[in-house]
Amino acid sequence: MDLQEKRILANKLRQIALTLVYEAQSGHLGGSYSAAEILIELLFEQMRLDPQDPASLENDVLVVDKGHITPGYYAALHLRGVIPEELLHTYRRADLNSPPGKARALQGHPKYWPELGIWFSTGSLGMGISQAVGMAIAEKMRGRDTRIYVLLSDGGMQEGVVWEAARNAAYHKLDNLTAVLDLNWIQNDDFVFKETELLPVAAKWEAHGWAVIGEEVPYDQRTPDKLNGHDFEWLSRAFAEAKSVRGRPAIVIANTLKGKGIPDIEDDPAWHAKAPTPDQYERWMQLLRQEEAKLKAGEPV
Repeated sequence: MDLQEKRILANKLRQIALTLVYEAQSGHLGGSYSAAEILIELLFEQMRLDPQDPASLENDVLVVDKGHITPGYYAALHLRGVIPEELLHTYRRADLNSPPGKARALQGHPKYWPELGIWFSTGSLGMGISQAVGMAIAEKMRGRDTRIYVLLSDGGMQEGVVWEAARNAAYHKLDNLTAVLDLNWIQNDDFVFKETELLPVAAKWEAHGWAVIGEEVPYDQRTPDKLNGHDFEWLSRAFAEAKSVRGRPAIVIANTLKGKGIPDIEDDPAWHAKAPTPDQYERWMQLLRQEEAKLKAGEPV
């Protein structure tokens, strides 16, 4: 898949995520947009995934620890051919009539649904990496070459269970486990640095025995050229390096911009979880469609 195709897919992901949040009048756009390129790179390029058989044990697994970004996650699964169109529009709808263990609607946080390749339930930050470590241990025990990926958030770095999981992953030498940190510097309440001291990120993961690809860019030093989490070429190289690591897990530190793609919401904590008005929806969708047209025409955006 070439660079143009990936960029078009990331744009389409943003369009679908915007529609899901608008239709439900609830959801998380900011974090979905910061992770858009990461999700596309993983699901379309890096992971072994059969969209005709998402429940196959031959597939690689992506665990979304930052489970609130379901608008982007479901959009990516739809684009990959896993989630059908009609199911997309059940997002955040009541699911009261489903039999035990059989979801019929896409919830605001991922719910265990193997038929869609969703092997986890997350919401509370830190639960996803804990499940991912267990999966990676199980695959090692079974002698499979399955790779487990887990998408983390900077808010999640404040959870003690994340570091417990990180320590155990290194202890078990889980070189089939790759984490990626979506470092956009905003959490539910405000900018992360107004709530706690996050730095140094890379050194903390190294101290826990992980191979670290990339390094954090402090908030006040960010420039567009340093936002490697939106750079498909950098992500491709980073994940290739992570796959080459032996004897320990790896983490890719992706510096991103929350709300990337819609200037009105970029780097704005108010858009961690918020739905657009009809006017905003129309204006932003028009902006994204204009960008899509330029991408397809090979014009710079």
